[in-house]
Amino acid sequence: MSTLHRKIENFLFAPASPLPLAVFRITIAAILLLQAMLVAPDFFTLYGANGILPHSLASVNTDSLSSSVLGVSTWLEWGSARGISETWLLGLTGATYVLALAALLVGWHTRVAGVFAWLLHLVLANGQVTTYGADLFAHVALFLLLWIPAGATASLDSGRQLEAGVATPQARLGQRTLQLYLALSYAAAGVEKALSPQWQSGEAVWRATMLPSTAQVDMSWLALYPGLALLACWSTILIEAAYPLFAFWPRTRVAWVTATVALHVGIGLTMGLWIFSLVMIAWNVAAFAVPWPGPKLSWLRAERAGPPPTHPQQNAAGKKTPPLAQK
Repeated sequence: MSTLHRKIENFLFAPASPLPLAVFRITIAAILLLQAMLVAPDFFTLYGANGILPHSLASVNTDSLSSSVLGVSTWLEWGSARGISETWLLGLTGATYVLALAALLVGWHTRVAGVFAWLLHLVLANGQVTTYGADLFAHVALFLLLWIPAGATASLDSGRQLEAGVATPQARLGQRTLQLYLALSYAAAGVEKALSPQWQSGEAVWRATMLPSTAQVDMSWLALYPGLALLACWSTILIEAAYPLFAFWPRTRVAWVTATVALHVGIGLTMGLWIFSLVMIAWNVAAFAVPWPGPKLSWLRAERAGPPPTHPQQNAAGKKTPPLAQK
């Protein structure tokens, strides 16, 4: 086996603990439950056929095949054709979605809960004017949770064990999937921003902080210091475009992930996009900040427990017990 082939294999499949994947499952489910709680008072107004955005107009908001097949308007039309009231069907959909997220949070029938959470999130998000980056990344996160061993530890499925879990190649592949998707997303966003005249001039930050729909604090003082807006734009471009390099490099990983988390905290504070910021922070922490112990984990536990006995011992009956049977 060539050295390059061995390095690639180790990068993708060297056994790793599933604990960070469990952290990813728990945090994403908790954030989406928070989002559901915030949406609940206006749920029927947002998703009803005659709500803020009628379904006839919502279908114009997107031309994707999935929205026409799995959108909430199609779901309600299906129920109406069978005599099911809109209120009852919407209520059942929302309640099932919340229950699926709660099951995902505690790791109860994790795979099945993930399927329901992913499908119902797709139904509720498709074609809605309220859908934005938070929903897109959350939906990808729910899809990844269908495949990675996120319920292998810290879950009811695993007997509620809070240890790091058994290191497996599947957990390592799940780790790399989270990392690579995040890195490619940031790099693409950074390159796109770098090619935009608004980001090159600093206007993008000015616009974002001045829009009435997103402005959280008075940032009009930026007009006196245009260099700060320019610096903020190019700092964002650098953090995102260089993310694949510096997040993977051990010497700069902590600094880069910290800078990325700070970036999203800033987005939450200045633009109020807290659900988006929380999803991205949770993804960064699970992918790069949580330790990924590998095969050495069991060796360390054995070392802490002390060396195995080297001499036979006597049991209560006075008979000698072999060392391997003493446990």
